[in-house]
Amino acid sequence: VTAYYAALGRLVSRVHAVELEGYGYIAKGAGDQTSNAAHLEREIATNEELALPKEVLTRLPDAYAAAKEKLRPIEALPSVLCHGDITPDNAIVTGQGDIVLSDWDNAMALNWAWDFATMTYWMALWNDRWLFLTCREVFLEHYRTAHPVAALDAVGQAYHALYGIRLMGYYEGTEQAGRVRDAWLALTGSWGL
Repeated sequence: VTAYYAALGRLVSRVHAVELEGYGYIAKGAGDQTSNAAHLEREIATNEELALPKEVLTRLPDAYAAAKEKLRPIEALPSVLCHGDITPDNAIVTGQGDIVLSDWDNAMALNWAWDFATMTYWMALWNDRWLFLTCREVFLEHYRTAHPVAALDAVGQAYHALYGIRLMGYYEGTEQAGRVRDAWLALTGSWGL
């Protein structure tokens, strides 16, 4: 497992070496928003159209405000090519032992922390906290960026909250929706909301 996350860290470093203009969904090779904050505002507006559980809706305004504050330290980071859905299902090991990323439907021009957060979202739900922390640290040991990672935990939590809202919409009506909802409520509850 650790060799997998080491190789994934090296691969994602190469993907993130591709800097893009703009932020958000990629259209003609560039993001369609002028800043990370503008992309976040559009995501919030899109999320408000989802049929979310009542307990989520009541907490949503405060969660968005807290997420925006947690993302402030990385606002100036450049946008890079982000896969947008790094999961074991989308990071495939070839017969030669290389890792390739598939399913680029969610690719965006955002700062590198978005991909890290989408990858660690599912890891954080694992029942084995030691395994989660080990895989996370191995990935970071092999990931190369010129940008600071000091604010990564707060930033990751903010992105986890935003990603969780998107996933609640995606998994609506399935058993997975309850797991995502419960994780989102626990995360935002840890912020005192």
